[in-house]
Amino acid sequence: MKYNVWVISKNRWAQVGGPFKTLDEAVRARLNCVFSTGDLEVREYRDPELPATSPRKDDKQKPRWSLFPANTLMQVLAVLEHGAAKYGPENWHGVVKGPDGRQRYYNAMMRHLESWLNGEVRDIDSKLPAMAHIACSALFLLWDDLRKEKNNE
Repeated sequence: MKYNVWVISKNRWAQVGGPFKTLDEAVRARLNCVFSTGDLEVREYRDPELPATSPRKDDKQKPRWSLFPANTLMQVLAVLEHGAAKYGPENWHGVVKGPDGRQRYYNAMMRHLESWLNGEVRDIDSKLPAMAHIACSALFLLWDDLRKEKNNE
C-alpha cells in the first residue's frame, strides 16, 4: 500500500507529497507542508504493478465521484434549495418544459455569467455563488436535453 497526501486549498485539490509507505509517514509529511491552511485528506493509492494485498472490489466501470470538485455540489444544492423555497420544489420542471423555458434558463445563465464576469461572485438575491446559479441553469438545460432525447422529441 502506498499513500499520497492531498490538501484542499481555495476549493482546489493539490498533491503535496508521496507516495509514502505508511499512513504515519504521510501524516508526518503533511505537518511540514506549505499548504498549512488546507484540510488533510490521505487517499489510498496502489501501484498497478504491485500485487493487490487488499480485498477485491470490481468498480472500475462505475462513476468515480471522487473526480467531482470538492464542495461544489453543495453550493449547487444550496441554489436548488433557495429556488425551492422561493418558487416551490421542482418548479423548474414546469418552467423548462414551457414554451420559452429553455430560452428563459439560457437567459438566466447568461445574466449570472455576465454578473460574474463583472466581478459579482455572489448572487445579490441569494448570496450564493453566481457560478452555482450558472451550474443550476446549465443542469436544467441538460436535464431537458436528456429528457427529450429519451422521449425522441
